[in-house]
Amino acid sequence: ILSGKVGLPYESEAKEIPGWYVTETPDNASGTFTEEPQEVVYVYDRSDAAPVTVRYVDTEGNQLSEPSILSGKVGLPYESEAKEIPGWYVTETPDNASGTFTEEPQEVVYVYDRSDAAPVTVKYQDSEGNQLAEPSILSGKVGLPYESEAKEIPGWYVTETPDNASGTFTEDPQEVVYVYDRSDAAPVTVKYQDSEGNQLAEPSILSGKVGLPYESEAKEIPGWYVTETPDNASGTFTEEPQEVVYAYDRSDAAPVTVKYQDSEGNQLAEPSILSGKVGLPYESEAKEIPGWYVTETP
Repeated sequence: ILSGKVGLPYESEAKEIPGWYVTETPDNASGTFTEEPQEVVYVYDRSDAAPVTVRYVDTEGNQLSEPSILSGKVGLPYESEAKEIPGWYVTETPDNASGTFTEEPQEVVYVYDRSDAAPVTVKYQDSEGNQLAEPSILSGKVGLPYESEAKEIPGWYVTETPDNASGTFTEDPQEVVYVYDRSDAAPVTVKYQDSEGNQLAEPSILSGKVGLPYESEAKEIPGWYVTETPDNASGTFTEEPQEVVYAYDRSDAAPVTVKYQDSEGNQLAEPSILSGKVGLPYESEAKEIPGWYVTETP
């Protein structure tokens, strides 16, 4: 309220109002007092506010995405929102996620943590896709590295390390497949012996892959027969050497007939029959025949 005498001049001035500015000085900002009341009206508009910078960082303060800048007028409300960042989630909405623009710059900080990744399934298979061991499941956070390793499977070896044996966890499930082949087995030695352990023929050596079956068989050895088929005549190749022993006994020999004749082939006494095993020695002897003598030992 300006007071004065009629005819004398008056001067008005705009007030400083935080967050507002005068858009235009009124024509009658200065004038002359009169007998009639007068009004001077200063019209204001809101001032441009300082920016609100919205940041997106991890728990260590590392920037995950470009900041957003919110602009507005002092005193008006602002609203911020978290960005969708693949593999990350907001751990907590900041207290000043919404507020009022001011003349001072403001920051809104959204803090993110890594999302749980989809699992990485590590499989152990043969070349035909058959499972050799229970799969391993690797868990972690999206964007972090994983490391897988082959399992030790007795009798098998990895033919090749898969390209994705190590990699990065993602939001999509992943598979790592280790392909195995059978290891070479230790030999199976097949022996052929008599009851006293003497070798009757060269051993046979059977070769194969661990876990696969083997079949052995007895050799035909003239004058000998297998007394019993060994329990492990057939079996499975392993990482340890094995022996299969076929035990033989001598076959019954054909008889040796000992005859006693004169020079014309006439029988002088009943023949003797000698029996034994093939390969063993026999001994014969002349019979005493009264009136006769052996002219030559055969």
